Amino acid sequence: MTVANDCGAHRHPPPEPKVAMADPDFIADLRRRLTFQQSKELTWEDAPGAGPDAPLDLADADLSQADLRGAVLLNADLHGANLYDANLCQASLFMADMRHVSADDCALSDALLSMARLDEAILDRAALYGATLERAVLDRASLVRCSAEGANFRGASLREACLDGANLMACDFQEADLTGASLRGCRLEHANLRAAILDGADLTGADLSKASLVETNLARATLDGCRVYGVAAWNVILDDAHQHNLAITPIDEPEVTVDNLPVAQFVYLLLRNEQLRNVIDEVSSKGVLILGRFGERKANLDAIRERLRERGYLPMLFDFAVPQQRDFTETVRTLAGISRFIVADLSDPSSIPQELQAIVPVLSVPVRPIIQGDEQPYSMSADLNKYPWMIREPFRYHDREHLLDAFDEQVIGIAEARLQLLKGL
Repeated sequence: MTVANDCGAHRHPPPEPKVAMADPDFIADLRRRLTFQQSKELTWEDAPGAGPDAPLDLADADLSQADLRGAVLLNADLHGANLYDANLCQASLFMADMRHVSADDCALSDALLSMARLDEAILDRAALYGATLERAVLDRASLVRCSAEGANFRGASLREACLDGANLMACDFQEADLTGASLRGCRLEHANLRAAILDGADLTGADLSKASLVETNLARATLDGCRVYGVAAWNVILDDAHQHNLAITPIDEPEVTVDNLPVAQFVYLLLRNEQLRNVIDEVSSKGVLILGRFGERKANLDAIRERLRERGYLPMLFDFAVPQQRDFTETVRTLAGISRFIVADLSDPSSIPQELQAIVPVLSVPVRPIIQGDEQPYSMSADLNKYPWMIREPFRYHDREHLLDAFDEQVIGIAEARLQLLKGL
């Protein structure tokens, strides 16, 4: 018979012990000695299946409530053992085989469990404070309501594990694999989830306050009802993620919620940082995006920027002469969206067709095209003239001196006039 836990994993009944309840002297010696091999009191006959070249065989053993504090059980075979309420604080279990162990309420604080196998282990309510589980395997393990504050899970595998209600504050999950794991209601404040994989994980109601989510994979994850106050969320993968009612305020303040993690980070900064609000207001009222492929005509670029500064604007440049390894259309669209108007130098026929095609149809920001000499604009530009914010006739300039002499009237003046016209529509 099996008993289902909260995650639907299966709890196995305590196995029939392979060896009797551990002899008190045997347990005392394990706790007392630095290593089994160094023991001067224990003989190989005291541990069935053990030998000088064999790991300690405690498979299916009943070690419930045993005191094994500080025991060194390197590479030990504890497969299927009963460790209910056992004390393994500061024990060394490096590379131990602990698959299918029943370790409810087990004390493992500060224990070394690196590279241990804990597949389908039951660790409900276990104490794992400060434990090291680096590169351990806990696939489909149950750690419901365990206390693991400050534990190290770097590179560990917890695929489909259940950690509902667990205290995982300040845990290190960098590069850990939590694909399909359940972390409902977890405390993950200050946790390091950098480059962790939580594809399809369920974090409903989890507290992620001040957690690091840098390059974290949250594709298809459920984040509904999470608290995300103070998170560092950069380059997070959120494809098809469910992210509703994200609380962006501390738990002791009136709750403000949003439905998007990147927006949550931004909105909180706006609420708390008056200086940032002023900067955003200034950018939206004074920012001018300059687009072009300047190359050898960099002097023209510098002249445009300087003249805009002199007139109180905030120039933002995107120079397409710099070789790009990826598509920056979204970046250009974002900058355009916070600009007062756009200056687009079309002197190079292949300059910026893709970017203008992405901007003009969707953003009602005045675009002032300029061209040096007798160059002809790219053919696609005619398709954009139907939009009222696209100024049809480009300003043609002969050289830098001509550009500066006419800049106030032909560039700034016409762009500002079009902006006022659009506001009146």
